[in-house]
Amino acid sequence: RLTAIGATSRAEPVTPTAGWTILLPWLALTVLMLATTRSYYAHYSVELSLPLALLAGAIPLAIGRSLLAGWGTRVYGFALAGTLVAFCAFFGPIAWRSNLVHQPDRLYTIVGRYASDAVGPTGSVFALDAQFPFRAARRPAREENNRFIVDGYGMLLYHGLRIETMPLGERFGKLRASRGDDPYAIMWRPAPQEQLRAAMSRSDLVVIDQKSDGRLTDETRRWLAARGVLVERQERYVIYRIPR
Repeated sequence: RLTAIGATSRAEPVTPTAGWTILLPWLALTVLMLATTRSYYAHYSVELSLPLALLAGAIPLAIGRSLLAGWGTRVYGFALAGTLVAFCAFFGPIAWRSNLVHQPDRLYTIVGRYASDAVGPTGSVFALDAQFPFRAARRPAREENNRFIVDGYGMLLYHGLRIETMPLGERFGKLRASRGDDPYAIMWRPAPQEQLRAAMSRSDLVVIDQKSDGRLTDETRRWLAARGVLVERQERYVIYRIPR
């Protein structure tokens, strides 16, 4: 599929496949999304990885065509490739060193190992922070329409604002609007809390860390205490098992 939309075959050595034109708008829209978001965390930039990786695959092709073209195109092609290589050479080591920095907080490792031992390979772990099921190598919980919960913060806002029921024009209008309600007030609305309880009931293990606990209402906490069995309580997290 990627070959069909983004690659140039040997049968087309001169004229690029039209699929390449998808990548530049894709990259531009991703950059626009990151630039206009009202909150930003470093891991959001992972959204750039795929379009940049696909475009990087075009560099050898661009250089090859530059060699076959006139001097103007050659200079342009080599300048573009040189800029990209210089960019990677400058920022690559910095990114690599930061990636290797030791993280002293072992919360994810400890809880992940516990969940991995407590839940079988086919079981699921509910957590609003997707790092917990990821570290446990277990399936994350599912919300409605069988969708995995990989962004608990976004999921709660999505259901709290009822974005799925908004007309398209109103959704774009929200982008231009000023900051609205407190995000926690939106998360505490009945609709997102119902989603939480439903997702918990479909899971084998429920992990609630300190940050996630603030996104639950008292009603949801009482429901979890009544529905689940407390199996671990620490200062920074609690774990419940959901009986079947």
